[in-house]
Amino acid sequence: MNRLECADRAIAWPSDEVPDGIFAGEGRHGAVADRDEACPTSVCSAALLMADGRFPAGGYAHSGGLEGAVDEGALKDLASLRAFLEGRLWTAGLSGGCFSAASWIVVGGNSISVSGNGVEDLDDSWHRLDREMDVRVVSPAQRRTSRSLGRQLLRTSATVWSSPLLSRLSATFGEGVHYPVAVGTCAAVAGLSVEETALIGVYGSVVMPAFASLKLLALDPAEVTASVVALGTQIDQVASTAVDAARSAEAALHNWARLPAPASPLLDYYSEAHAEMEVRLFAS
Repeated sequence: MNRLECADRAIAWPSDEVPDGIFAGEGRHGAVADRDEACPTSVCSAALLMADGRFPAGGYAHSGGLEGAVDEGALKDLASLRAFLEGRLWTAGLSGGCFSAASWIVVGGNSISVSGNGVEDLDDSWHRLDREMDVRVVSPAQRRTSRSLGRQLLRTSATVWSSPLLSRLSATFGEGVHYPVAVGTCAAVAGLSVEETALIGVYGSVVMPAFASLKLLALDPAEVTASVVALGTQIDQVASTAVDAARSAEAALHNWARLPAPASPLLDYYSEAHAEMEVRLFAS
C-alpha cells in the first residue's frame, strides 16, 4: 500500500463508516484508536513508525549477516551489496513477510477484545507459528538474533500501544518470540492491515543490512538508498507473495507448515562466522 492509496482511503471513508478491523466490534485501528475520532491516515503513520530504523526495536544494532560477509571478503563495494540485499530479500525477507502476515491473521482471526478477554486462546497459535519459524532458521546465531529483536520490539510496542496481547506474548516466550511473529502481533494491535504488516517484515530485511553497510563499507549514503529504492518493485512483490502464502495457509486450516521455507546457506554461514568474530561493530 502506498501513500497515495492511503490518501484516497482517507477521502473515501466518512467518519462514521470506518471498515471493520481485526478486533470484534472495533474499527481498523483496533486497540489503539477511538473509532469515532481516528483518521485513516494514522494507520499509515503507524506503519511508517514501525518501518523506521529509528523505532527502538533493536534493528540498528544488527547487520543481518552483512558484517560476517564483509569480514569473509564477499562484500567489497556497492555492486556486491546490491546482490546481497536482493538475495536476502527473497530468502529471509520472504520468510519474515510470510510469518509477519500469518501472525497478523492469527490475532485478527480470533476476535480478541480490547480488554484482553480470551487472549490466552492465542497461546497455541503463537507457539505453532514460532516453531514453524524456528525450523526455517538454520543458524543458531540467527535464531538468537530473531528472538532478541522480537523481545525488543514487544517491549517498545507495549509502551507505544499498550495491549494485553503484547503483554501475553511477551510472557508466553521468556527468551523472546521470533521477530516476524512479534511484528504481526504488534502491527495488528497498532491497527495496520495485513498488507502493511507483510511489507514491514519484508522491508526490514533489506534496510537493516543496507544501512549497516554505511559503517562497514563506508559507502555513499545516497547510493545505498538508491540501491534500496531500486529494489522497491521486488520488495512489494515479495510482500504480496507473503500475504498470499499466509492466506493460503490459513485457508488450509491454519496449516502454517505450508508457508515457504526459502534456504539461504551462505547467509547462515556468514551469521555463524560473525558470531565467532572477536571484534565486531554489530550484534549480528
